[in-house]
Amino acid sequence: MTNRLNKLLAATSKELTACYRDPDVFIYSIVLPALIYPLLLFFASEFLLWRTGAVDKMKVRIAFEQPESKLVKECRQRLGASEFAIQVSTAKPMEELQSGEVDAVIGTKDQDQIDVYMRGTSPSAADAQNKLRGFFKEWQSARFRDSVSGRSKDFLKIFSVVTKDLEPDALVASAAHESGTQTPIGSIKMVICAMLCLVCSCVAYGAMAPVVCLFTEEREKNTLPTTLLLPVSRTLIITSKLLTGAVVALSSGFANLVNLALVGVVIMAQTKILPTLNVAFILSETFPPLNIFGLMTLLICFSFTVAAVFSAAAACARDYSQAYNLLTIPLLWASVLPLIGALPVVHHVEFTTWLPIANLAYQIIDVLNKDVTPIHLLIAIAENFLLSVFCIVFIRNLLTSERLLSSPAN
Repeated sequence: MTNRLNKLLAATSKELTACYRDPDVFIYSIVLPALIYPLLLFFASEFLLWRTGAVDKMKVRIAFEQPESKLVKECRQRLGASEFAIQVSTAKPMEELQSGEVDAVIGTKDQDQIDVYMRGTSPSAADAQNKLRGFFKEWQSARFRDSVSGRSKDFLKIFSVVTKDLEPDALVASAAHESGTQTPIGSIKMVICAMLCLVCSCVAYGAMAPVVCLFTEEREKNTLPTTLLLPVSRTLIITSKLLTGAVVALSSGFANLVNLALVGVVIMAQTKILPTLNVAFILSETFPPLNIFGLMTLLICFSFTVAAVFSAAAACARDYSQAYNLLTIPLLWASVLPLIGALPVVHHVEFTTWLPIANLAYQIIDVLNKDVTPIHLLIAIAENFLLSVFCIVFIRNLLTSERLLSSPAN
């Protein structure tokens, strides 16, 4: 096992060295991320400015459970006088919440406690939760002032607010992060979601040049037969080529991410947004250790699957033009569909679970929003693993049939 792993690492190192010497790989993987893609963040920063203003005007749709206690009736009256709440009358508030027709459901099982049910931790839900948290905090303060001024005998009896997810065991403390209530975490999550979807697309674009270099170019230069004469199995050679394509594609994606983040910091500093952000709160909410591990795992799986599918397409081509033509369809699949995942609620649609490659990008967004469904995650990893294995077997059969070794067409 150790001997095979050493051979795999040696073959991958050889392929990486040859790959990065190719000018096309260098241009598409390093030069373009450094010069062109950061310009796209300008539009993301403009969106952040618009979104931050839109949060102030955002209306929270609220339904109430029946029967209503005296405290909930008072809550309804106060929300009616507020500018951010829209009260929705419905006989099935929980079903409306599940379908997204309302943003929150307010009810109670205790005369001194208000329960607020919300759907997950999506960016819009985070903004709604911040508004409701501020509303209840102000209400509690007003009650306390009225109590100590002698208007109530029970001057220390102040109601509590508990925010709950739809899952029965998932509780979110209402005052867990009071220090970060002024940070527009929902807007920031939307921008990060868009950036991660763009990174997935850049991984797909970054995989094109190396897979053409590793298969089509080797066949045109007649170096592929020599590579296959190495004292290792053909499966190991193919796997090393796929690993090389995955590494180059992933490095291209990270190069884009780093450049986008740096340009974003500069733009936010110029627009005076950066000093107002609670960076520690954003990092703790968005990138806890488990999230980072999940994101890295999914990005690696995404890169390897993309490299496997692209390599299978490139292996069928006889020259450069045919290779890029064959890569058009998988490129659209692996680059455009992840961008659609940046749109709100797209990653919650059930059918996306059965879209190989694209669903990994949607799982990345779910991990970021802490809205992962374990069964969907397992399906995504399993089907993409099977797709990668199929591509390896397909390329190996091409080698066995000698079609991959035939000379280019004249």
